[in-house]
Amino acid sequence: MFSAFALSVYAVESEEEDSNSGTTYSDSGGSGNNQSGNGGNSGGNNTTKPPEPPPFTVNLIEDKSGGVPMLTAGTKALVRLPFIPFSNYPGMMLNVTTTMTGTADDPLQFTPTSLYQTQSYIGLNTLAYLDYEIEVPITAKPGIHSLTLTVSYDAVSIVDNQMLTGQTAQLTYFYTIINDSYDEIVAGNPLRVTGSILPDSVKAGDVFEVGITLQNDVPAEITGVSVTVNLPGTDFLLLNDANTKTVTVPANGTSVVTFRVAASSEIQGGPRQFTLDLAYANPGGKEFNLQYYMIVSATGSDADEADRNPATVEITGIKLPESASAGDEFVAVVTLTNTSDKNAVIDELKVANSLGLLNRTNALLTGMNLSAGETRSYEIKYYVPEDTQTAYANFTVSLKYKTEGGTLQRTAEITSGMNINALAAPSLSIALDADKSVKAGGTFTVTAVIKNHGGDASNISVTVN
Repeated sequence: MFSAFALSVYAVESEEEDSNSGTTYSDSGGSGNNQSGNGGNSGGNNTTKPPEPPPFTVNLIEDKSGGVPMLTAGTKALVRLPFIPFSNYPGMMLNVTTTMTGTADDPLQFTPTSLYQTQSYIGLNTLAYLDYEIEVPITAKPGIHSLTLTVSYDAVSIVDNQMLTGQTAQLTYFYTIINDSYDEIVAGNPLRVTGSILPDSVKAGDVFEVGITLQNDVPAEITGVSVTVNLPGTDFLLLNDANTKTVTVPANGTSVVTFRVAASSEIQGGPRQFTLDLAYANPGGKEFNLQYYMIVSATGSDADEADRNPATVEITGIKLPESASAGDEFVAVVTLTNTSDKNAVIDELKVANSLGLLNRTNALLTGMNLSAGETRSYEIKYYVPEDTQTAYANFTVSLKYKTEGGTLQRTAEITSGMNINALAAPSLSIALDADKSVKAGGTFTVTAVIKNHGGDASNISVTVN
């Protein structure tokens, strides 16, 4: 950082005596007194040579009597750098050019905005100063710092016009920076982000805004804040708008970034997530890359909405007898329950068994409605063929259904079973009974008693001899 100016200083000649050496310089005439015995000669005969004046010197030193100035971050100030010029001559004209610098380890913590000269010198050994208008950024590091004022100067003595050129001096000054928010400003995230989607529910063809508000919590503007919107899928498109915007957030202020978005005619219902990518740096140069998420509720077509919020139908159970025998008929009872608040359409209710038992009524039902919360039972009659062997019959109930108005088919399935018994082989016994006596020409009765101790028997014939 460089600032330079030329300052002419005029010191008032007060005495003919050098205050440092005590030697008095006089502009004597050509006459004088001769100390010879003849009482003196005329002025033209004086051969005494006047002494040579000492070399002309000028030195500059800092004046630190005012203490160490205190500068507050985020403010402007006038900094005065006082110094004192010393010379072995009583009067001079001084021209100075200055350069203000810090060091590699301790750079200047402020920026000079203007530099001007002040002529306030009445004589030598008096206070002189340089004034700098400065601006202290909010990123100024707190603590005591130093600066160096390099002064290049030329001087001319008033007494005999001796010239002193190409002189330099380095003056060191100290200053204190006050910055209570330094760590927060240099290392912290300066922005708070809040977002909104208006309206928060959209349908096909709607135009809406996706926006965020950026709150700057530090007393310095944040420039170059990049905001990029990422649209969810192909259901949305930007409406004459760019997907990336760059803004500046004022000190302790806010900026709003919005994107105009349109919902397509093929929008799918459900929650849809928008992602905003933010990139920026704090006043100290620390970079931040953030993602901010927002959700909008999308309403699709009636069919899409029905599929997105489907009915739920459960097969509550299938009721079977414990067992059945060959030649029997029995009833299976299937119960369905709609446990949702949506109506359902039964596309297919099918009952199958592992033994191929014949159903007397349809075991494949279609096109039935089941209202929200409704429970309904369906009866299916079965017949067990007489030649069926003893076995365990597995029954599988399969269900296919849709939500009323929807297109997405859902399924359910349960299994159960029962014992099937085959016919037992018949086991017959016979006993005869007749009258004890009979007269000639009379009649009598013979009774045959047949008992079956096994399975069913048919076509039984009895012959009595």
